[in-house]
Amino acid sequence: IPLMRCTCDVPEGLGRLRSIDFCSEADFERSFAELVSAIEADRRSASAVADARQERDRVLNASVLPWSPQGSPSFRFLWPERFVDPMVRPHKSPGPVVRFAAWDSANRDIGAVVLVGAPGGGKTTLLRSLFLSDDSIYSPQYSVSFTTAALVVAESKKTSHRSDVRTVSLVLLDGVDEVGSAGLDTVMDHVAKVRSRGVRVRMTCRTDFYFRHIAMRENWTGLFGEVVELQDWTRADAEMFAERYADQAGDPSL
Repeated sequence: IPLMRCTCDVPEGLGRLRSIDFCSEADFERSFAELVSAIEADRRSASAVADARQERDRVLNASVLPWSPQGSPSFRFLWPERFVDPMVRPHKSPGPVVRFAAWDSANRDIGAVVLVGAPGGGKTTLLRSLFLSDDSIYSPQYSVSFTTAALVVAESKKTSHRSDVRTVSLVLLDGVDEVGSAGLDTVMDHVAKVRSRGVRVRMTCRTDFYFRHIAMRENWTGLFGEVVELQDWTRADAEMFAERYADQAGDPSL
């Protein structure tokens, strides 16, 4: 941050930068406050970049199948080479079955969306893939929070906890069905508060859980502009995945 102590010919290398004027003693307090503000803004920016990188690593290192007793590879195994953009069907505004990326690009302005599907049908995989897309509004670099319903419930039970001081523009909320009906009030209260601040939400849960526990409550279902159901893989999807896996493994016989 160049500081102009007295009037001079600014060296060429510094001319492109905006300097802070410290020439006048009378304006010292104002100039000093401007300097402090510039340093603090740079510090926050560096911290945000570090936080985004840490969040990406956390999602990439998460298990693909966390419930598997045999363990499973991390999400890096899938992303991005073996990720298959799923086919989806919207419910509130019925339309044709399309790839999620195509649906999403035309519906980014919807404030809150529920992604539903069968157990193991790829809901978490889709949410993670959104978060890891560098050129996406869902990327952590755009102040996106990736969390789970279980974590929301756990945080609510603490007598005191530090709230997230970052300015969040969008919340990716995974695994709502995993907290069961007992924790659902807490999760939906959280969604309502987030939406009241204008923050967008993308939430996942099983199809049967949504229609049995959430869709029956008008105040809850009214929070969401659309319900998008992930469809089963087609044979073409499976062949696409197998071909990509074989290419990466260097073994066409796979």
